[in-house]
Amino acid sequence: RARSAARGPTRASVRWKTALGGAVEAQVVASPDERTLYAATLGGELVALARDDGSVRFRKDLGGRSYATPCVSADGNVYSASDAKKAFAFRPDGQLVWSLDLDDEADTACALADDGTIVLAAGRTVYGVRPNGDVAWRFAARGKVFTGPAIDEGGLVVVGSQDHRVYGIREGKKVFEQDLGADVDGAPAIDDDGGLVVGTDAAEVVRLDGKGSVLWRSNV
Repeated sequence: RARSAARGPTRASVRWKTALGGAVEAQVVASPDERTLYAATLGGELVALARDDGSVRFRKDLGGRSYATPCVSADGNVYSASDAKKAFAFRPDGQLVWSLDLDDEADTACALADDGTIVLAAGRTVYGVRPNGDVAWRFAARGKVFTGPAIDEGGLVVVGSQDHRVYGIREGKKVFEQDLGADVDGAPAIDDDGGLVVGTDAAEVVRLDGKGSVLWRSNV
């Protein structure tokens, strides 16, 4: 009771299912018009599916396993990355726009800033990539960045790392770092007040302000 005002289905009904040839560890994402679904697989492909019937619209080789959730820009371009130490941009029809060599495996989701910059992590490095594939900036953490980035309205990029730290980055420059005493492997969330919320391997949820100061921490 009182969980939601929405009314959903009372019984599950499978409309379609499509074999992709590889396990899917990443989140499936939709095109801006929601007619196409994109799935990155451990078989090393980005697969585009028709939402209505699950038919395959295209398959693109990513060179290696992909754990990274793709992201889709407002113009429909799709950005993906893989353990082949590469990032890719594809047009909505599957045409390759560019590929980019990375310093390490890309295991986490990428994110889009308001100015169109694609932000992703590979190993210890966080990249800001322009829509044309040029690297705008790089930032090196002390340990592997195993979280997808969060980006606030002012362009502050927030990531967690396996060096126990949360970093705030703006245009490749460190704004803050905060040592939380344990690995930060889950993607940060940014609330409406600009606060940052992360979980740690010490079984804590921690809320920080936009300057990286700890507001509270709760053992869960």
